[in-house]
Amino acid sequence: MAQKFPFTTWVYNPVSDFTPDELDLWKNCGFTHPMAPRIFNGTSPEEVIPFLDAAEKRGMKLIVGVQGLNIPDRESLPKFILTTEGPEAYEKRFREVYEMLKGHPALYGFYVADEPLGKEFFSAVAECYRIQKKVAPELHPFVNYRSGTYKMDKESFGGVTFEEWFDHIGNDLGISFITLDLYEPMINDDCIPSYFKAIRGTVEAAEKAGAPDVWANLLCSAHYAYRIPTENELRWMVNTAAACGCRGVMWFRFYDRLEGHEYYGSPIDEYGNKTELYYAMMRTQRRLNDHYGEILMSLKRKSTFFLGNDWGGAYPKFDEKSHELINLTTFEDAVVSFFEDEKGTEYMCLVNLNRKSHSTFNVYYDTDKCRLTELTMNGKSEGYMAPTAPDAPWGGFDMYAGQMRMFRIDRI
Repeated sequence: MAQKFPFTTWVYNPVSDFTPDELDLWKNCGFTHPMAPRIFNGTSPEEVIPFLDAAEKRGMKLIVGVQGLNIPDRESLPKFILTTEGPEAYEKRFREVYEMLKGHPALYGFYVADEPLGKEFFSAVAECYRIQKKVAPELHPFVNYRSGTYKMDKESFGGVTFEEWFDHIGNDLGISFITLDLYEPMINDDCIPSYFKAIRGTVEAAEKAGAPDVWANLLCSAHYAYRIPTENELRWMVNTAAACGCRGVMWFRFYDRLEGHEYYGSPIDEYGNKTELYYAMMRTQRRLNDHYGEILMSLKRKSTFFLGNDWGGAYPKFDEKSHELINLTTFEDAVVSFFEDEKGTEYMCLVNLNRKSHSTFNVYYDTDKCRLTELTMNGKSEGYMAPTAPDAPWGGFDMYAGQMRMFRIDRI
């Protein structure tokens, strides 16, 4: 079976808040690897088993959070079992929990930490990684990192560069994925360059090392300076992240909570009602997987460019010298990325960066040298994309706000 593009979300609610039927809500919204409701002290980890059973029936995997096995924040580090009692005590506790859930086909991995900062925190995370992979090599420990992690100095990573540290966790420790905070687009346009720079700095380190995959942790819950995204903005964030090489998406967060009223606008409100954002997220996630998810997961990114605005130079600007066969023009902004499959066939992915309205694009190429084929429904539907005529009054094709389109380049 072809691999889908992973979608997950933070779920902070305790296991007692839900029944396993809640997974119907998650499945309908397009999630593939959601977080399970939390196991807090006083609750047996075995209480998550009915949720794992429900996930298996629905073709989903769950990331399980058990209090005591994860480091919630920097302030909790001095009280963490690994710090206070040592690695042996942490391994003993992890083995106890693992033995309760071991072998369940819907168990994807355990939550380890959120937003590490500082040498001690990164060291503790690496030790948790090591222990969890030693005990449960088939699982995928989960850590969410700050967007600026790629810019941190060697001190944070124990004396090595970010790229060397990334290679270590991916290849020495066997970590298969991380998530990366990417909330900047929900502040204002001035923050968008840092969004793209964080993706590029992290994804390129992952690609160089060969692991782990980078999942974009995107924002759908308003708080502080962050606003509620529109459906266009949800689509824009998911599609730009995927086009720039992220291989999964996480959302902060799915449920609002009554005692946290300064956080608002999430897909499910504090009274358990679906908001309009729920339906917008459903359309965004399911549309990506229905059309491009399987294709994207089968490809390797080769290069990424901007058309129009250079967004602070996060990626180079696309011009007539950027690709030997294809040229693109527009009066608007876009991301254009080139990918390659295992046979060496090349693909072009285009995302409209206009978040409010459609944009028009022109594509030019020599029909004696290649053929451009548009793909939808994960390649089940194909359509020949003719080059734009030099005297065409409106250009080659339109794209709505945040839309992605995918093309295969067949050389002749």
